[in-house]
Amino acid sequence: MDFEAPAFPFTPERIAKAAALARGGHGRRMWRDDNQGSGNLTLIAGPRGAAFYCRGRIKGRPGPVSIKLGDAAGPLSVGLAEARRRCLEVQYGGPELASRDRRRGGRAGQRIGTVGITIGEAWEAYIGAVTTGAFSMRRRRREPLRAKTLKGYRSHYNVKLSEHAARDVAWLAEHIREQVESIGAKPAGDGKSHPAIANQHLQIVKNLFEYLAREGRWPHPNPCLGIEKFAIDAREVSLTTADAARLYAAMQTEPEWIDLFLFLALTGRRLGNGQMLRWDWIDLPAAEKGRGRPAAPGWIRYPTSSMKAKKSDAVQITGAVEEILRRRQAAALPGDEWVWPSFADRSKPVSNPHHAWERIRTLAKLPTLKIHELRHVAGTWASEGGATGQQVGSMLSHRDPRSTARYSHHGGQTAAPALEIVAEKWEQAAKKAATEKITKPPRKPRSAKSEAKAS
Repeated sequence: MDFEAPAFPFTPERIAKAAALARGGHGRRMWRDDNQGSGNLTLIAGPRGAAFYCRGRIKGRPGPVSIKLGDAAGPLSVGLAEARRRCLEVQYGGPELASRDRRRGGRAGQRIGTVGITIGEAWEAYIGAVTTGAFSMRRRRREPLRAKTLKGYRSHYNVKLSEHAARDVAWLAEHIREQVESIGAKPAGDGKSHPAIANQHLQIVKNLFEYLAREGRWPHPNPCLGIEKFAIDAREVSLTTADAARLYAAMQTEPEWIDLFLFLALTGRRLGNGQMLRWDWIDLPAAEKGRGRPAAPGWIRYPTSSMKAKKSDAVQITGAVEEILRRRQAAALPGDEWVWPSFADRSKPVSNPHHAWERIRTLAKLPTLKIHELRHVAGTWASEGGATGQQVGSMLSHRDPRSTARYSHHGGQTAAPALEIVAEKWEQAAKKAATEKITKPPRKPRSAKSEAKAS
């Protein structure tokens, strides 16, 4: 057929051919449905996809408008029949608007009409868009969500929203404030309040309505605007000298793990940055070459793929960290790729240090201290010791200064290097640990099944 014509009777086959034509490099094209009873249904296709729109003058709206009705091709396609129904609904008015009193977060008597899409349908379309990168809250940076983030979104939906999947999104707009308060302020099913989860729920629903608004499926203001987020306790975690000494002494009872935990404590790195550390990322300090010539400093260079912020980073190796890496280098076998290889298979990095950490924190009488909180301790100690916010942020690899502010709030003004301050604190703890008497309890004998697996 001749796709140069501005209009032709739409059929599923012709729509597929038109979308393929646009994807083939012929640029952005637009066609109008020439069938009777379709209203102003329009197909717009380009290299990035094809979608149905309702274009023209819409009842009750001044001037010409263009409202997206849904995708015309791909797994999230709405189908031709559904697109025609939506176009007529938008053009000539859908179900009667229901007047509802929004006592919270809106004006009394504000009218919110059903938009013909359920929460479940809206969610699947939204997830499809963020998975492919077709939608992003950052308008200029359309990047697909990372798999871990996407998994968290789906888990959040399954727990908080799936039971309302058959309801209209207008229902969610009216009840979002109640949902957020029930999660963050009122005791949940486990008898606790979860302000952080409530803030996540609010942000996810806000993103959902922003997506619907850009697609022309939500003609009202975003209902999440004006709802205040719950205050979260700062991530400031500190240890007293006595706590640090007990922790250091307890680490001595786990000789296979102590170097990894000390590395995390001294550098403020995340657990993954320690577990996955490779020898080819490390340049150890060079030896002194002559009198009066200082030795070249050593560096750990983390590639983009290893960083949470997806930005490469380089960290200078201090004396205490160098001692750890030298010990690991002496214990390494030819061909070892990982600084901390797995005990069972040295071709893989070490895994699951949490059992060892559970034993350590129990002996140290710090039953709630998590491995990740060693990072928080490093940030707080560095700030208390006089490191500037910029130095603490550099040590923790923070891209945003506000992230650093959540870890430490003491705001020292001197220019002491953050890593040296943390190393000095742990050195003090090591000296005091010599006076601590911590006895490691005997382990339970392994079962025959465990022995066979280990062998």
